[in-house]
This record gives sequence, structure tokens and C-alpha cells, in this order.
Amino acid sequence: NGTLGWYDEAEIKNYDYIKITGTPEIWVAGVGLHSDEYLKQGETAATSAAPADNYAYYKDGKLTLQNFSYTGNGHEYAQNTYAGIYTTIDTLTLELKGSNALDVQSETVNPFGIFVTNNLVISGSGSLNIKADDVGIRADQKDMTISGVTLDITAGKAGIYAHDNCTVSGGANLTIKADSDGIRSYSK
Repeated sequence: NGTLGWYDEAEIKNYDYIKITGTPEIWVAGVGLHSDEYLKQGETAATSAAPADNYAYYKDGKLTLQNFSYTGNGHEYAQNTYAGIYTTIDTLTLELKGSNALDVQSETVNPFGIFVTNNLVISGSGSLNIKADDVGIRADQKDMTISGVTLDITAGKAGIYAHDNCTVSGGANLTIKADSDGIRSYSK
């Protein structure tokens, strides 16, 4: 067990297996996650071991937050542009369990709470409190669906931005305090 460096070819025989990974599919609290990985609250590296509580878990396009809180800049996905949760996958399903919080503050141009480049589905029985200096939640090029959850968003610009459609249903409870739009949507 250990880390195999790029030029350690002679050491390969000492390992039971070698896991080769590419670019993470999603970034949570500044940490890249691949499918079937956990991030324990307060940690700076992903793990395959399941924590009892206070975690983010990603598998096959679904991110589950279980009583997970984060305060910080998040992931820098473009120069001076950060997000607490960031992904480019086709559809992210965000399941909320318990009470969760993202407090993304930075002295940069665009700190977002959640930024997805495509579709976003938010569901579950839990809640999420987001504080972001820019947009709270953004589905940059596609649709957003919010169902059954409680969202409390404080944002320096729009609370929620969906490029195409934004659907709120299933008894979702939204509280948005934003300097511009509460919910903003553009159609192509």
C-alpha cells in the first residue's frame, strides 16, 4: 500500500493492485471526487471508507450530502473563479440528507455556492444553507429541478440561475436573499 510515483516501475510488483484515475468528475469543498468516493467534513482528501456522518458521497452522477458543512473558497475551476461544488457532468443529482451548509466566500470575481455546466436535480428530505458572494446555485447551460428540499440562499447576485428552465416542485421550501434576482432563467 502506498503511492506509486511516475518513475517507480520496479516497485509495481510490491502492490496488490494499482488504481489509475483521471480528472475528478466533481469537486466538493475544493477536493476532487471520483465515483464511489467520500469526503468527510473537514478533510482535504477523498476516501473509499464510509464515514458515519458529516460527509459528501459521489457515485455515478449522484452527490449525497449528509449533514455536511463547508466554509472556504471551494474549487478554482477557472482563473479566479471558485465554487463550493463544481462539475461538468451531463446531469448532477444532488441528494440532501439532514442539515447541510456551503459558505463560499472569496475575494475573487465569481465565488459560487454550486456551479454545474449542465443539468442539476436537487432532491431529498434535507436542507442546504448557501452563502455565496456571487450566485448561490447555477446550472450554466441547461435545466435545474428542485424538489422536496429546503434551500436557504444568501447571494451577492442571483440566488438561483438556470440557463434554460428552473422547476420547483414537491413541496420544496426556498428562502432566497439576493442582491439581484431570486431565481433567474434564460431560454435559448
